[in-house]
Amino acid sequence: MKYASIDIETLGISLDVDTIEIGIVIDDLSDPKPLADLDRLRLLLRHNQMTGEPYALGMHCDSGLIKEMQKYDRAAGPIVELAKNEFLLQSEVKDTFDVNSSSGQSHDVYDRAWRVVYEFLKKHDMHRQLKVAGKNFSTFDKPHLESKGWNIPFNIRFLDIGPLYMTDQIKKGRTWVPNLKQCLEYAGQEETVSFTSIEDALDVIKCVRYKLL
Repeated sequence: MKYASIDIETLGISLDVDTIEIGIVIDDLSDPKPLADLDRLRLLLRHNQMTGEPYALGMHCDSGLIKEMQKYDRAAGPIVELAKNEFLLQSEVKDTFDVNSSSGQSHDVYDRAWRVVYEFLKKHDMHRQLKVAGKNFSTFDKPHLESKGWNIPFNIRFLDIGPLYMTDQIKKGRTWVPNLKQCLEYAGQEETVSFTSIEDALDVIKCVRYKLL
């Protein structure tokens, strides 16, 4: 089974806040390659004005995402290649805000990001029906992406790692769906959650492989 492990980093929980990083890693359970060899796409999104919640801004200052954005001059243009399949997408200084009445967000960055993601998925023939794995993807990542105007052709079912580890959770006397750190614990992996998109997407793949391979 070929699927995309997708993770996003946002500046809070509500749909009004900005998404600042998107990570996609392609895995195929019928041909499991080393994690380092898996094709991936990382987008760092820099907005003219960021909308977010204080705790999330602080968290992403600590994670290094905010500081990474500050390294680059806006004059570098709307798309800056950082490394292979890694791009900084930023609002151009001359751009006017395309104000959405419900959120007040600028959508030029999200439009560019969607075009890059679409071409990446098309390369893998996953642009017509996308199978996705993640942690809370259907209730967090998907609504956030769709609130930015993305129309992704998702498969109607998602592979969420939480339920995969529910039996392990119950054996520990825990009665709620496990978080990513707990899933990594049950999979015998390092339990550090980085709050960066590619690392978290790879952690999801580790958890999927542990249960399904």
